[in-house]
Amino acid sequence: MSIESPTAFDTIIPNHGPSMTPRRRQERHERAVANTLCWAQEAAAHEAFSDALEWLHVVELVDGALTPGWERTQAAWRLRVAQQR
Repeated sequence: MSIESPTAFDTIIPNHGPSMTPRRRQERHERAVANTLCWAQEAAAHEAFSDALEWLHVVELVDGALTPGWERTQAAWRLRVAQQR
C-alpha cells in the first residue's frame, strides 16, 4: 500500500466499553467493513489491484468471509495482478 492510503491499523474502531450496546457495536462494525470495501474499490479504480486485494483481506480478517460477489471481484483482481507482472 502507498503511504497515503489508510492502513489496517487506521480501520480499528475503539471499543467504548460496556456502555456501547451490541446493536451500536454491530452498526460500527458494518460501517467499518463498508468503508474498507470502498477503499478496495478506490484502489482498484486506480489500478492498484494488490492494494485492493489487501483491503479485501482486511474484510476477511474481521468478517470471516467475503460475499460471493466480492469473491468474484477478488478473483478478477487477482487475475489483474498476475497480468501486471
